[in-house]
This record gives sequence, structure tokens and C-alpha cells, in this order.
Amino acid sequence: MVDQTHGEPWADDKRFRNPFWMPMLRALGIRYRPPNNMRHTYATMLLMAGATPAYAAKQMGHSVEMFLNVYSKWLDDGQGDTEQA
Repeated sequence: MVDQTHGEPWADDKRFRNPFWMPMLRALGIRYRPPNNMRHTYATMLLMAGATPAYAAKQMGHSVEMFLNVYSKWLDDGQGDTEQA
């Protein structure tokens, strides 16, 4: 995420979380979850939609190795569902 005031990445997520994130969740009636969960949700949705790990890693600014280290549990879970079908 980029701080629109300065055009630089957020140095501290409190500058985003306190004035924007938490009030938005409250207004929508969504229980609190940290902002970085958006990245996990996005990665999961990419994989569930059939994106390759290489494509998903590039979208998220990771190497494929880093992406697989963090998100490979979703690949394993999805395969189990396919085998049961």
C-alpha cells in the first residue's frame, strides 16, 4: 500500500490501521483482522481461481520460493478437495 500523502510505502501500518482500517471494518460490521490478511486473501483467491504459483508470486512481489513457503498450504488443501469430488 502507498501513503497517498507522500507517495511512499506505509512505514508503519498504524498510520493506515487506526484512521482507515479499523473504522471501515466497524462500519461494515466485520470483526477485526489485521490489514496483512488482505494479502493472504488475495493469494488464496488467485490460487483458487487457478492462477499458477509463478503468476501469483509475481502479482504479490514475491519469488516463487517465497510464495510457496508462505501460501503452499492452500495448494495442498485445494488438491484434497479435488480428490474427494
